[in-house]
Amino acid sequence: MAKAYYIPNGPKNLETLFPLVDFNNVAKYYVEVKDNNGDVIATSPMNIQCCGCCDEERIRVNFLNGLGAIDAINFKLLTQEHESKSSDFEKPLQYPLEKPEHGIGRFNVKSNDTYKVSNNEYSEEDKQWLDEILDSPIAWIQWEGTQGQDDNFIPIVILDKKFEKIKENDRFIYELTLEFSLSHEKFVIRN
Repeated sequence: MAKAYYIPNGPKNLETLFPLVDFNNVAKYYVEVKDNNGDVIATSPMNIQCCGCCDEERIRVNFLNGLGAIDAINFKLLTQEHESKSSDFEKPLQYPLEKPEHGIGRFNVKSNDTYKVSNNEYSEEDKQWLDEILDSPIAWIQWEGTQGQDDNFIPIVILDKKFEKIKENDRFIYELTLEFSLSHEKFVIRN
């Protein structure tokens, strides 16, 4: 019977085990787990660090995979859009007109950001695994702590889309484009 092993093999997990390795200079790596005899009992998938972008353009998306474990993929940020929605109200006109008061206004203002990210580092053999991020019910982006705060995860909602699995041209190059929004809307004005 086959077993699934959860190997926490992200760079932050491995930095404490391998302090001499600078993971910022590692493009691809995998982890092998060996028993006391030196036989390999588990191998992680290939971890690709780069995604052809620099740190400020990189977004690491963590997601629940098909085995119920958390996986992660680095993406390059393509676009970030901000959208706000609100309801409006209209007051009846008064006489005499009070110029600074609103006749028409907005309330229940909510906003959210939508991100479009891309990764083309994976090949045809990874198609089934790439499906898992699109099919995942929950996901997060990694947030690097600032001003003394610890690193953390921000929940996101992956937007529904199609992914071309078999294609006639450029058959072995697979660009995964993903769109997501933050799981928590911003409530800007509370009335």
